[in-house]
Amino acid sequence: MLRRRTSPLSMLLAALAALTVLVPLVPASTATAAPGAPVAAAPAPRTGVDVGRPANDSCHDLTLEETARRSDPDPAVSCDGRYTSRTHVVRTVPNRISMTNTKQLSRFVDRQCSDPYRKLTSTRDEKRLLAATGSVWFTPTRGQISRGARWIRCDVVVYGGRALTPITRWQKPLLRALPLHDSLARCMLGARQQYRVTACIRPHQFRAKGTYVLKGKRYPGPKARARQHARQCPLFTGPTWVAFPPSEEAFEAGFKRVICTVKTRR
Repeated sequence: MLRRRTSPLSMLLAALAALTVLVPLVPASTATAAPGAPVAAAPAPRTGVDVGRPANDSCHDLTLEETARRSDPDPAVSCDGRYTSRTHVVRTVPNRISMTNTKQLSRFVDRQCSDPYRKLTSTRDEKRLLAATGSVWFTPTRGQISRGARWIRCDVVVYGGRALTPITRWQKPLLRALPLHDSLARCMLGARQQYRVTACIRPHQFRAKGTYVLKGKRYPGPKARARQHARQCPLFTGPTWVAFPPSEEAFEAGFKRVICTVKTRR
């Protein structure tokens, strides 16, 4: 899940993907330059280069590898057909932010895309963690930026292990009553310590059943984590469970939820 760009959102999404990853995921009004601040004139667009903003609510046929790229130059596809991402935010980047400064852009994305992502999917942390959804973002291509394009685009995706899962159940909010439909529900597959998030409609080994907050001012050690798992996970899974805790880095950054799963096979 995830993005090579480091930010609170991408850190969260990466943590989810590794548990797991918008990711991260992953903030809503358009930011503007301070009153009275000088505003640089945008270069005049040249013929043959589209510098226009992408359309909100547009659909795209992305691969998992393409979600890690800075730009998506491919045209949108029809939302009536197959697609793997759907744009939920498009924002103009203020002139005070450099279009080549990844750190500044990451912070801007966090502010602009996180809240809309939560509203689109679910405002409940627990429900989002039981889903295989995430948020990814893009900037214009270098050619578009050199000709004045200044925007960021945030898309919602559904992960499918080593691929993206086509989005087939579009609704707002996207995540409704539990248990979630298999096309949106979070499952996991892979080797130990290398598990990937996948929608449960695809082959998997574990299905997420519930979450709880890992307690402690500092990251608990293995035995302390195991005691908490043994108390909390059976409330969701019954007597047999597998827990996916956050990493120490994610815990220190504020992401403290453990995902409790049951072993399944599809």
